[in-house]
Amino acid sequence: RLGFVEYVAVFRNKGKEIGVSLTHPHSQIYALPFIPPRVKQELDSFREYREKMGSCLLCDVAKYELKYGKRLIYYNEEFLLLIPFYAMWPYEIHIYPLKHVKSLRDFTDHQTKGLADSLRVVTAIYNKLLERDAPYIMVFHDHPARGNYEYHFHVEFYQPYRDREKLKYAAGIEWGYWVFTYDGIPEEKALELREACRKAVSSLSNAMGRCME
Repeated sequence: RLGFVEYVAVFRNKGKEIGVSLTHPHSQIYALPFIPPRVKQELDSFREYREKMGSCLLCDVAKYELKYGKRLIYYNEEFLLLIPFYAMWPYEIHIYPLKHVKSLRDFTDHQTKGLADSLRVVTAIYNKLLERDAPYIMVFHDHPARGNYEYHFHVEFYQPYRDREKLKYAAGIEWGYWVFTYDGIPEEKALELREACRKAVSSLSNAMGRCME
């Protein structure tokens, strides 16, 4: 309703390792008078893909990942959890709606429950993976507040560790050129996360989905 708002940025930070001043889990919502550069880049990619292929970019990525299978971690009736082949962080997890939906504002009640289940599972996976209360960054990638763009809602989790003990740092190539070198192989990291997923789901009550074998 505020005319100056172009984008609502929703994110959550947890842990001193990610460099925040507040180490306890805290979520924030920013009402921005512009569309963030990364979201702009996504919007351009979605539009160009639609013009070229006639379909949704992220829908096709999800279909491919389901067929390929080796980077999948967990799924329920509404969402898919995976390490994408273009991940920047070793244990990065993305949550993709299985049905095409542009915005959180368009969710059904069942999709909302499915997202809540997925968020809970990801944080539990990280705790089991590191065998402690794990740090992370969670970011909602949503449709802009105004307009009608080609888009597909998704959530990204960034985990700052390259393995259970060593942190990954963004340095010259990352900050200077926005080029991230991936420490490892996504398929191998997915196996670690699947093992952690099985431990996580067994410790949770009423999980809506299942971990990949």
